Amino acid sequence: TEAEMDKDQVLELICSAIDALNKFRLNEGQKLSKIIAQRLKALQSLIVKITKNSKDVKSLYYEKLKDRIENFVKNAKVNIEISEDRMNQEIAMMADRLDISEECRRLMHHVREAGSVLGERECGMRLGFLVQEMHRELNTMGSKVADSEAVHRVIGLKEIVGGMKEQSANVQ
Repeated sequence: TEAEMDKDQVLELICSAIDALNKFRLNEGQKLSKIIAQRLKALQSLIVKITKNSKDVKSLYYEKLKDRIENFVKNAKVNIEISEDRMNQEIAMMADRLDISEECRRLMHHVREAGSVLGERECGMRLGFLVQEMHRELNTMGSKVADSEAVHRVIGLKEIVGGMKEQSANVQ
């Protein structure tokens, strides 16, 4: 009958539309995966630079702080006696608070994990979680870094990760 022919044609059109949608989604997912993979490489490169510089910054901060305290004690109008060991211990603790090596290590782990997850089927949710963790590490790093160069690098990292957030939601 004519109704059955129409029904068959409609079903055929629906199946064809679903196939086209699935091909489009697969193609779009592959494009996004390549973009995300490029962003992950850029992240790794920046993390390496920040890690190298953070070691120098910690020792520089230590020296600056030590000089400032010594100058303060020397120029104080009251007689202050500070144990050299105690002062070095306190300065080292302050410098350690600025140390971002742990955050860099965790961030690099998340980036590597995202790279391995990227090839998996339906990885969007997992990628979204990893991007969220990357943001957390970057926020902590941003609150710790003291020099303007490191701040700019952290901002650069945040921009890259921010771009990945929406893309990871569209990768399936």
